[in-house]
Amino acid sequence: MGSFKNVKIRTKLVGLVSVLSFFTLLIAGYGIYQAKSIDASYREIYEKDTSATAVAGQAGMYFNESRAVFLRAIMQQVPQERQESLDRMKALDDETDKYLVTLESKAVSAEGKNAMKQLQEQVAKYRSLRVNVLQLSQNGAVDWPSFTAAQQQAKAISGQVEKITGMAATAGETHMAQEGSDIAHNILLMAVVSLLIILLAMGMGTAM
Repeated sequence: MGSFKNVKIRTKLVGLVSVLSFFTLLIAGYGIYQAKSIDASYREIYEKDTSATAVAGQAGMYFNESRAVFLRAIMQQVPQERQESLDRMKALDDETDKYLVTLESKAVSAEGKNAMKQLQEQVAKYRSLRVNVLQLSQNGAVDWPSFTAAQQQAKAISGQVEKITGMAATAGETHMAQEGSDIAHNILLMAVVSLLIILLAMGMGTAM
C-alpha cells in the first residue's frame, strides 16, 4: 500500500481510469452479447411456437372448407357440378397438406411429433372414409352411415388441430416466461458488477 501511495497522482488517475474503462467495456460487451442472445431467442419463439399456432389455424381453416365442399359434392345431382366441387375439394386438400407439412417441421418435442403423427393418421383415415361416401352416394342420394363415420373422423381431426394449436401457444408462453426470467437475472448481474466497480473505484480513491 505504501508503494502505491508513492506513485504520482497522474499515474494513479490513469490507472484508475484504465481499470474502470476495462470493466465498463466488459459490462457493455456482456450486455450486447446478452441482447443478441435474447433477440435470437425471441426469433426462435416466433418461428417455432408463435408461427406454429398460425400455421395450425390455416390448416384447420382449409380442412373445414374442404369438409363443406365435400358435403356439397355428395348432395349434387348434376355430374358436372359434382366434379367441379370434387376438383375444388382436391385443391383445398392440397393446401391443407402444405400447412400440415410446415406444421410438422415445427414440431420439435416428442409430444409435438406424436401429436402430428396422430393428426396425419386421422387425416388419412378421414379421406379413406370420404372416398367410400362418394362411391356409395350417387345422384344426390347420400349413404348416411358412411357419411356419419366420415363426419365423426372429421370432428376428431378438428379436435386434434385445436390440441396442437394449444400446445404451440403454451410452448410460446413458457419460452417467453423463461426469457423474462433470464433478462431479470442478467440485469441483476450487471447491477451487482457495476456496484463492485463503484466500490473498487472508491477503494482506489481512498488509497490515493
